[in-house]
Amino acid sequence: TGFLERQRVLAGADPLPFDHLMAFTQERTLGLGTGRVFREHFYGGNPGDLPSGDLCTLTLPDPQRRLEHTYAFGSPAKSRFVDPCDGTEVLKVANFTIDASTGLPRTSRDSAGVTTALLYDTLGRQTSDRPPAGAWTLWDYEMPTVAKPEQAPRVTVRQCPAGQVSCTVLAWQRASFDGLGRKTIEEREYPLLVGVRRAQRRITYNAMGWVTGQS
Repeated sequence: TGFLERQRVLAGADPLPFDHLMAFTQERTLGLGTGRVFREHFYGGNPGDLPSGDLCTLTLPDPQRRLEHTYAFGSPAKSRFVDPCDGTEVLKVANFTIDASTGLPRTSRDSAGVTTALLYDTLGRQTSDRPPAGAWTLWDYEMPTVAKPEQAPRVTVRQCPAGQVSCTVLAWQRASFDGLGRKTIEEREYPLLVGVRRAQRRITYNAMGWVTGQS
């Protein structure tokens, strides 16, 4: 099936007991594999008990950690670390509500259960995230048009004060791109104790696409 079942990260040039090894279990629906990872087991590291040998047939010790994933409408919905012995939840690291029509996350909840609303444009690009309290973020995308063919593609990210429907900008950052999708300009503006500061960096490339300068 091509599903990756095990991966070993070497701590040195040769396999050592302190290597890190991950074993992946595939999600199954109606007895058939979906190709998505349902469970990850982590081995090795500080205990120094990882044996050497053929990775596919290696007899593994007890896992150090276990990470489980669930999906909704084809997208990752929840990820949580559980006790590898009894399966009780230790830490939830991702918790999304997935929109059935797009497969995009509509809300995100942190480990304290605080919900952040996520909004997108018609192209599926994120346009804002709004936590119930605190500053929120606004994304704005610009592309060349018939009226402005010289406009470089760019995205601007603005930090907005809590409680505002429209955005009075606290700080912003912007990235501009060339016709090949390479970032050419980075800009940002943020407040100081007195006034604001604006910084800019330009990136140049050669014909091979290698970075030749940053200023």
